[in-house]
Amino acid sequence: LHNNSCAMYLTHTKDFSPPVKYIFDASYCNVNGILAVALSDGSIRCVDGSNGAYLSILEFPSEESFHISALTWDCTGRSIASSLSNGHIVLWDVEEEEKTSCNVDEGSENIIERVIHVHSRAVLGGGHTAGRSIFGTKYVDVHGDAQEESCLISWGADGRICAWDPQSKGHICSPSTILLDRPEYPIYSVDIAYLAFESGDERRRKFPRLAAGGGEDGGFIGVPVYLFDVCKDSS
Repeated sequence: LHNNSCAMYLTHTKDFSPPVKYIFDASYCNVNGILAVALSDGSIRCVDGSNGAYLSILEFPSEESFHISALTWDCTGRSIASSLSNGHIVLWDVEEEEKTSCNVDEGSENIIERVIHVHSRAVLGGGHTAGRSIFGTKYVDVHGDAQEESCLISWGADGRICAWDPQSKGHICSPSTILLDRPEYPIYSVDIAYLAFESGDERRRKFPRLAAGGGEDGGFIGVPVYLFDVCKDSS
């Protein structure tokens, strides 16, 4: 963290209920300036990235033991996708407002408080093997027009890359499609490149190409990376 106040807040504030053993992932949103942190107690803490002020706690209403392996914001800053160690994904809606309160000191300006409301919108399951961890998620602009991210992809220990509808609501029992299924290669990381091309109507558009790295072999020099071209130009 580059902001010292944020670093101090994350390690010392009482709002982060002790004992805080691990931070599994952190995702900063450039749109709203909020830092979302996934902790080992199974919660997500939202912090104002400009001053370290605590904003909200996202907790799961479940007695099942699992942790949040990764999380990511969408491009609008209004949704968070969190991947879990039990093979599920939870989508959260984030709404923001400002509350104004009067300052008791005469001549002082009113105090403006930043408030966010977060609630779970969907639980995505059935795409990955139950009980095996999902290592990450990314929002994808499938149409390449930079208007919206119309797809959510996930990858995990079962060697699968799944595609989901990011606007899903309720409990979803299967993904839109499974892009990759290689049980012998747990997928540790996925990256996306948007490659430009000239379409039939001569408009310049982009399409996403995914690179996935993983493998079960490991040693003192690390884990080998396997790359898969799992997204083709539909034109």
